[in-house]
Amino acid sequence: MPAKPVFLNDKLETLVRKCIVFPADGSETRIVHMIARTVTNEDDIPSLKIHSRCIDLASTFGDDYRKTQVMVHKGATDSTQSTYMYLLFYNLSPNLPINLNIAHVIGVTPSYLTTKKRLFWRGDVVAMKVKPESEQIDFIVESLDADLFDLSRL
Repeated sequence: MPAKPVFLNDKLETLVRKCIVFPADGSETRIVHMIARTVTNEDDIPSLKIHSRCIDLASTFGDDYRKTQVMVHKGATDSTQSTYMYLLFYNLSPNLPINLNIAHVIGVTPSYLTTKKRLFWRGDVVAMKVKPESEQIDFIVESLDADLFDLSRL
């Protein structure tokens, strides 16, 4: 029997979407086609059940997939309300490499993170562009294709 979606009236759906990836190795931020799917009751970890859609990150994080976290970024610019938001999928597992790309963006050196034993984003960080169903219900989302223009909002 297929897994049941967490959200009432949500159908099981898998789509390929363009996502923004901040590679852990420090290479350039890029657009990558990734699988966006419906969140399900049986298969998903609690942090993914906050929204109706997620990115399949099992291949990205390997055994540490179950430590995936999600953060919401509402991308309004120039004081205009955007109808889009971004779900940032990240991991804090010490088994994954420090994300040098994010460290560079915020101006932190990897040696500082290593010597101070700071908790920091590990492995690749993925941003999926989504559109909430309504202003009042922003946890039921439709996944959309991102492009590098969206990078400035992140």
